[in-house]
Amino acid sequence: MSETYGEAVTRWSVEHRKQVIDNPDVEFLGPYGITLDQKQAAIEEAKLLKPYRLYVFKHVTQLLNSLDIPWFLTYGTLLGWYRSKAMIAHDHDIDIAIVKEEDMLTVWKNRHRLPDDVSVICSDVVERNFNWCTDDECHPYDPSKGGVKKLLFTLKNPLPIPNNPIGYFGVDIEIYTYRLEEDGFRLNYAFGDLADVNAYHKSIVLPLNKSTFESVEVFVPNKPKEFLEIAFDYIGEDAVWDEATKLYKQRKQKQ
Repeated sequence: MSETYGEAVTRWSVEHRKQVIDNPDVEFLGPYGITLDQKQAAIEEAKLLKPYRLYVFKHVTQLLNSLDIPWFLTYGTLLGWYRSKAMIAHDHDIDIAIVKEEDMLTVWKNRHRLPDDVSVICSDVVERNFNWCTDDECHPYDPSKGGVKKLLFTLKNPLPIPNNPIGYFGVDIEIYTYRLEEDGFRLNYAFGDLADVNAYHKSIVLPLNKSTFESVEVFVPNKPKEFLEIAFDYIGEDAVWDEATKLYKQRKQKQ
């Protein structure tokens, strides 16, 4: 039995994550093993696949808006918006968050309203045989057990293959879920040694603000710079991954 798209992405992430852990002296663009030396190849791959990613992104946002579900850009996509209102040149996915965890079920139950060539995956990337949602309910997130509670949208149709492929991301539009606790919003994410344990104060997230991103109307957190600095620490364009802190730091200048 061939692996699913979600399983392939997970396998790729695990394999390349190991490279980061095993090579502490190498500078990486992020936690999943793409080095600075591979940046140009990543840019070329992203440029090739960008139209397909934006196609799915537009349909996902249209679905969310039609269902009156509050959502916002998050993580690397929010960083791209903050810098230039566009995707970061080497970014491989688009990250969305929904404000209310319970809205995940509404999205899942209305997935049939998406185009036929768009598929949705709700399986957990840690426990592969576990699906977060059925047509009747979505399982609550248990921080003690970990996992990644999200929906992953991709294309069913074959995609062009880059000349120098460095990843297995293809088209990957993700809707992440947060839970609201006393100290703020917390991401339902724990994948191996990677976990966002930060609390985003409610005033940093809400109210959401309208903006544009790649010519699409989007929503962003109330205080996007503060949100990004909590998520990433350093948000300059010369950022590299810091495996010690699991955040980003400024790249060392060559002597």
